[in-house]
Amino acid sequence: MLMFLRFAAQFAICAALLAIVGMAGLFAMTPPVESPPLVSSAGVPLDKEASAQLIDEIFQAVRDDDAAKVRQFLTDGHSPNVRSPRGDTLLIVAAYRDSGDVVAELLKTDGVDLDAQNRAGLTAVSGAAFKGHDETLKALISAGANVNSTSPTQQTAIMFAKMAGKTSTVKILEEAGARESSGSAPASPAAK
Repeated sequence: MLMFLRFAAQFAICAALLAIVGMAGLFAMTPPVESPPLVSSAGVPLDKEASAQLIDEIFQAVRDDDAAKVRQFLTDGHSPNVRSPRGDTLLIVAAYRDSGDVVAELLKTDGVDLDAQNRAGLTAVSGAAFKGHDETLKALISAGANVNSTSPTQQTAIMFAKMAGKTSTVKILEEAGARESSGSAPASPAAK
């Protein structure tokens, strides 16, 4: 029995490493998604250097859960769907980091793309699911985010939650109708 458990653990570790390597390969081959252009308060497009600085600042504000700074960024007319160099949107980073105040601010914003994917094909839902950020996940689901979005490797949010051992997150996703992969049966009888 002990030998079987050891083999199962080694198999699971190898499978996880293969998934990570596959995702890294896809990330390297996937071209970045263009970020919406940034403009000054006078309506003049920002140059590349100023745009890069503003993007760095706003993504740091998201990581710091600084909803006031994000609100000002949006009030200044900037897109909620601006992209980092990795292709992340503000919502993807906020969900992954469990920046609840920023998530709430973004969900109130017209035009926010709930299902945007980064270069690796991950969404705000999959980021929150992987990290087990249940309240953030519930907010995303309530706002209408897709719980069945698949990455280029056909991984779904519920698969990420299971891989990370987030049982409460798996339950939330099952109750929202999450599936193991596109087109397969619901993840549990409760999701039917």
